[in-house]
Amino acid sequence: MRKVSILFVMLLFVSACAPATPLPLTPGATVTSPPPTQISTATPSADPVPTNTPLPPAPTPVDLQPFGTVSIEASEIEFDVNGDGSNVDSISFWEAPDPMGSLMFVTSKGNASIEVYRYPFTTQLKTIECESASNGVWVDQVRDILYFTERGGSNVCAYDLPGLEDNSPLSFTTAATGDDSEPNLTMLHLPDGQSRIYVSYNDHVYYHDAGTGNPLGEFTPSEGLETMYGDDFYQVIYIPDENGRSGVYIYDHDGNPAGPKFGDSSIFESDAEGIWVYKCQTNGSSDTGEGLIVVADQKDDLTDFEVFDRKTKDHLGMINISGVSNTDGIAIIQQASPAYPLGLLAVIDDDTSTVGVGWDTILAKTGLSCGN
Repeated sequence: MRKVSILFVMLLFVSACAPATPLPLTPGATVTSPPPTQISTATPSADPVPTNTPLPPAPTPVDLQPFGTVSIEASEIEFDVNGDGSNVDSISFWEAPDPMGSLMFVTSKGNASIEVYRYPFTTQLKTIECESASNGVWVDQVRDILYFTERGGSNVCAYDLPGLEDNSPLSFTTAATGDDSEPNLTMLHLPDGQSRIYVSYNDHVYYHDAGTGNPLGEFTPSEGLETMYGDDFYQVIYIPDENGRSGVYIYDHDGNPAGPKFGDSSIFESDAEGIWVYKCQTNGSSDTGEGLIVVADQKDDLTDFEVFDRKTKDHLGMINISGVSNTDGIAIIQQASPAYPLGLLAVIDDDTSTVGVGWDTILAKTGLSCGN
């Protein structure tokens, strides 16, 4: 009897495993088969991930509210470097693919020693030259070219990056004549692929094709100038009124007015000098058009770094950095690195040294958020 039971159970098992006999089809009818069972081919993990594993933090929203006046204390300064240059003036950065190879450049109006620093920018690496002295500096991050202006002359010197070899074919001379004591630089990358480099001379701007050095045009801003900043997202150039304290003017790529100025004598107490943009970016690289415009108000006792909303041009507040005065040039690098996770603001202190402050410190103290 036991054998019969076992045999009966085996027959039931075989019957259950056997494929079902298909039903006869009525002409014109269709049969929808159920989806096949999906079988995972992944190798089971030896240590299953707990279901309560926290997700990466979501980016914070952009929040650019007025913050008043903020002071950066001496203990919050990342570095204060004084190299071989004399009467230093302007700053620019080159972002290497590996942040450890990024470079900072500082011009010298008093001698031929343009200072070069490698990340974390605390020790001078070497010096290079642009004639006997230099003033303006700009890095073409797209083509990896470094440009300097000649102090008291009309030459613009080009160097290849990162090797710092002299690039004579891309060096050029502007049509500027006369008192060319403080020529400065900026660039715009146009939507059609052309890159323009702009050179300022007291009250005049000449622009050249950055790919060839050939002259393209010139214009005269409505007020005196020295420093400039080309904003690729908005395709405009910001030019502070250096001496008149009347604000920052906006021009298109051909030098035509491109919107109302921002800032005035109620904000600027002295010369409006260095200007740069801190961009709000998505995924670490995509420019959203939002961000901050920082302008150095060159006071003798303590420089005021005026901060504006890049999109609305509203004045948000003022930053003081302990011991930093009489500032000419400023520059910003936004490349994330171990030492500067949200980038770095570098400023000239009284024609003598270059001071760096991390943007993590600045954003924390001002309460601003750029979606970082």
